[in-house]
Amino acid sequence: MTEKEIRTIKKYYTRPVTAAAYLCTGLLSMFIWIFLDMIRSVVFHLSSSSMEVAYVAIAILLIYMVLFLFQGVSVIWGVRRKKWEVIQEKAHTYLSYTDRSAEVLAANTAIAAGRLMSRSDDDRVKTAGDISTAVGGLIGLHAIVSILFEIRKSAKRIAEALGMKLPSVKLRVAVIILVPLALQLAVATPYYVQAVRESREGAARAAVILEKLEQVFEASCDRAYADDPLEYYKDYGYRVTGYLEHEDNDTQSYLSATVNNDGVVEEITYSLDIDVNASKEDNIAQAKADLARLNQALRSADVPFLSPNLEEEHTLREDFITLFQQNSYYENCRSYYDEEGLFIGYYTESQEDYNDYSSSYIYMTVEPPEEES
Repeated sequence: MTEKEIRTIKKYYTRPVTAAAYLCTGLLSMFIWIFLDMIRSVVFHLSSSSMEVAYVAIAILLIYMVLFLFQGVSVIWGVRRKKWEVIQEKAHTYLSYTDRSAEVLAANTAIAAGRLMSRSDDDRVKTAGDISTAVGGLIGLHAIVSILFEIRKSAKRIAEALGMKLPSVKLRVAVIILVPLALQLAVATPYYVQAVRESREGAARAAVILEKLEQVFEASCDRAYADDPLEYYKDYGYRVTGYLEHEDNDTQSYLSATVNNDGVVEEITYSLDIDVNASKEDNIAQAKADLARLNQALRSADVPFLSPNLEEEHTLREDFITLFQQNSYYENCRSYYDEEGLFIGYYTESQEDYNDYSSSYIYMTVEPPEEES
């Protein structure tokens, strides 16, 4: 055996493994990106993804797929050349390879069917086409990897027949796998460190406003409760609630303000309890009195609001009152005022299902108008 022939045997022994490592690691990089994105959402509660991590994962996938194709094709085409036949003759080792034509045909058929279905106007057919294309691609990749490992087996038997010592590929595979993993972590870590710092700063800003509101609600209402941002971070905001308790029955009304991580009130919610045993006029009067008391508590707080309509005087609209009076206590009704960012609804249960555990209440939500949102 010449030195060139020895290098060829070693190359055909190691390249199938490194090619498979490039393929698997390239695909794995995308799963690592998804996993890091899950950490971003679940652990750090961030709403936006780190595009740098995504770009690195895509770059790794593209580079590794090119390397996989280069090494795989060079081996597959190499064993078809005359020099490989000469090597087999010198080693007196002739190996036959498994016929993969059926597998390749299945892959091509699945891909062709997928492309055809993707032209359909039916979304379900398009989805099936995407799945078919993906399955065809996986079948094709499996066929290529299977062929490569059969070539590797052939190279190993030739080396054994010639008494050659073959190189280990463990270190190469380790480098192929660990380098992109370390690169992705290196890019993601500063982003998440910054995210932790920003989340703590946001929670601290929200805590100041929540404490102010809780103090005002405790003074103006019968009792108050507020979330603790420093105990548990919420990217969607925190609530502080003031309750009014009625001595004559078990009903209670409350006001709830949502504070975001910028320390700004972004939504107001009122819940005004209704006593189905009282008259409609008495309930409306009580609801107006509760709303005025709760709204006064909110307006007396020196806190920032996301929109001017949040700190305005909030009252029950006459058209909603008319709608409420026209219906029975056991019928839901609602009114929308999108231009003002206002929603008012009455919620209850049917008369057949109403019992001692049932409740009826007017629910009112105030948020920035659509154009401001």
